[in-house]
Amino acid sequence: VVFGHTDGSLSIFQPVSIQSPTKNHYTSSTSEAVPPPSLTPNQAFSLPPGRAVCCFSDGGVGLYDMGARKWDFLRDLGHVETIFDCKFKPDDPNLLATASFDGTIKVWDINTLTAVYTSPGNEGVIYSLSWAPGGLNCIAGATSRNGAFIWDIQKGKIVQRFNEHGKNGIFCIAWSHKDSKRIATCSGDGFCIIRTIDGRILHKYKHPAGVFGCDWSQNNKDMIATGCEDRNVRVYYVATSSDQPL
Repeated sequence: VVFGHTDGSLSIFQPVSIQSPTKNHYTSSTSEAVPPPSLTPNQAFSLPPGRAVCCFSDGGVGLYDMGARKWDFLRDLGHVETIFDCKFKPDDPNLLATASFDGTIKVWDINTLTAVYTSPGNEGVIYSLSWAPGGLNCIAGATSRNGAFIWDIQKGKIVQRFNEHGKNGIFCIAWSHKDSKRIATCSGDGFCIIRTIDGRILHKYKHPAGVFGCDWSQNNKDMIATGCEDRNVRVYYVATSSDQPL
């Protein structure tokens, strides 16, 4: 009998045994199956021929050969909900990042059309993403309930989180490509916030309504534009202490 668990593992055991089952394999749609722990001669057993179809919460599906202890087929099907944003990596046009309602960011190799990296997830809705400049290999994400975050792709974990907007949804995030230490976010709370990557707030620009978009100038590292629910676009010069648009 095979059971799937919410932690991504499979338990395989014989129903005639009076002993409690133990987990033999730890598997997910983005990792290879690993062999079971070493067993003593008295504990050793062989599995009868059989295959188990496995469906994963991230949309993946696989066919596992229990006798051979390997996957016959394993595929990550990508996002399972609406995709709100997508951006190519500035220094590698083969990598495309996508942000989804399912609470994950995925990085795709456009040559193989496969997801090569997936963020930890459980972020609520991710409305927006922004690649770090240069070779930092990080992505900033904006969420509906957990603020904003920086995901280190190589380390596979969230390395920084920003909660200045409270529980308000963040609709856009923009990492400055002229100054890699600055990140901007805009939210339904009416603020566009400029901070350093270590969390130090530089500016809080108050708007009369929710702010749904922001983008840094490609020519001036101190200029940023915002798009507001009041149907106005504002341009700010962050090198001054003024909180008013130009």
